[in-house]
Amino acid sequence: MRRVGSIFIILAILIMAKFSFGNLDSSSLFLKIGCNNDSKEYFLFAESGCKGEGRLASIPPLKTTYEPVSRYANREPIFPSPVITYQNQTPAIEIAPQPPIQFQPPVQVLPPPVVKNQICTPVQETVIEDCCEPKGYCCSSFPWPKRITVRHVVGDQEEECVPFATNYTTYEMFLAPDYRQGSIMPLIDLRGHRFDNNTYAANIGIGGRSIPYCSSCVCEMFGFNAYYDYRQGCIGYYQQVGLGIEVLGSRWDFRANAYAPFGKRRHIHTCVFDDYDGDYYAVKRDIESVSYSFNGEIGFLFIDRCDFSLYGAAGPYFLARDRCQGGVMGGEVRLRPQYKDYFALDLSWRYDSLFETIWQASIVFNLPLYQLKERNERPCGISDRQIYQPIERFEVMPLSSRTCWFSNF
Repeated sequence: MRRVGSIFIILAILIMAKFSFGNLDSSSLFLKIGCNNDSKEYFLFAESGCKGEGRLASIPPLKTTYEPVSRYANREPIFPSPVITYQNQTPAIEIAPQPPIQFQPPVQVLPPPVVKNQICTPVQETVIEDCCEPKGYCCSSFPWPKRITVRHVVGDQEEECVPFATNYTTYEMFLAPDYRQGSIMPLIDLRGHRFDNNTYAANIGIGGRSIPYCSSCVCEMFGFNAYYDYRQGCIGYYQQVGLGIEVLGSRWDFRANAYAPFGKRRHIHTCVFDDYDGDYYAVKRDIESVSYSFNGEIGFLFIDRCDFSLYGAAGPYFLARDRCQGGVMGGEVRLRPQYKDYFALDLSWRYDSLFETIWQASIVFNLPLYQLKERNERPCGISDRQIYQPIERFEVMPLSSRTCWFSNF
């Protein structure tokens, strides 16, 4: 504020000097200003230096007293001037020259392909190192033989009439179309059995298995089946129907089957011995019958390789028998090592109060006809060997037999 006041005083002195030295040339007027720092007084000296002529004119000194700033705090400036606000400005930083940016076209992102049902069009064969991986495939909706099996079963029962299924040979043909993911594969199962005592049995079954998608949340096959069973006993012939369900996965399996006989369920053979001396006689009565039954099991695939697999299963079974004899409850455990799809050894152990302990060993020879075609994509890791596996059930109905003697002596 002191400097602003000093400037106004100087301007006033200059105006006064103009009027005092009116006869002087303005171009030859020189002003000198003096200041007394102690009294804060300013003095003006004017002289003319035209053509070497010099004269001095003095002006009475003006005394300026500075007042406190608060006196002028509420006054408005006489000569308003715009207020300029200065801000801190950062000096511009020079940026090194950059090479020109080349134009890159946008990358087009395609959506993943949608998995649909496979169309029956031939696909060129591809070479795959892993023998377990699928190849191209061509579908056929007509059921063709997929597996032919010859199996011989030996057991520890040495009776002439085999009550439980031991000591017989089986010929089996499994028919099915080429499976498709997300559909139900129909199947036909035909089996014939010949016992060592020259009796026979047979099975005719139909069913279906649902094949899951590879991307499905449920990676199990659900199956159902219905069978007609026939068996020739030592006394008569027997028939029954069987219904079953199965849940087949890449490792775990579950099966349940129920059997209901129809027709004549009981046959009796009577022999009378009356060649005794006197009126004595004896009667031998052989009774053979079939009853309602049920079995179930849970299985697990312990080893699954291209050239070897090991499967095990265990579960209960129930035989109703006659009213007066009551039902029989038992259990079964079996183990099945297998070499590729061609050879297997099926070992089983059963126990119940009627037949007691029964050991069985089956030698199995398979002809996997489904390998004649290129393999389809494996749904959820389930192999063709598992998709076309045989239906596990009591293929030969168990018969109960007993002998009764009557005599009058």
